[in-house]
This record gives sequence, structure tokens and C-alpha cells, in this order.
Amino acid sequence: MRLRIPDTGVLKPIDLVTLRELDAVIRGLAPTPPPTNPIGPVLTAYAGRLEQLDAKTDVLVARADEVDRDEARALRDRMVAIARKLETGLGL
Repeated sequence: MRLRIPDTGVLKPIDLVTLRELDAVIRGLAPTPPPTNPIGPVLTAYAGRLEQLDAKTDVLVARADEVDRDEARALRDRMVAIARKLETGLGL
């Protein structure tokens, strides 16, 4: 049996493959999935960012006369797009 060694493309008989090459072959067959974060901390961080966003929104509203209308619309449009993504992605 011959194995194709990743990054070299060389075919080698299995009895001549080094441990490092065999490890590369195995990793190429079944790549290690990326680590995932538990969802709890992700939700907590998201909620924290929403609190910050809410506070910043209060500042913008309090100083509405200083805010450019086009910039305000652009911000609103981004927020609406994020809300829609959340609705669609989570099936809400």
C-alpha cells in the first residue's frame, strides 16, 4: 500500500512512511474540527454588547440634533439587518 504525503504529493510505501508523515496523512483524512465555544458565554457576551449598544443609543438620541441623518439611517439599517439575521438564523 502507498500513501500520498500531504504538502509533498509523494507516494510512499506504508512501511517507509515516517511517523510525522503518517500523522500528516491522518490529519489530511480527518481534519481536526475547529474548537467551539460553549454557547452560554457567547450569549452572555452578546447580551453585554447589547447593553452597551443601548447605552450608546441613549447618547445618540439625547444629542439627535448633532447627528447627521444619513449616518443615522445607515446605523439603523445595519441594526435592522442584524436583527433580521438573528430572526432568520434562529428561526424566530
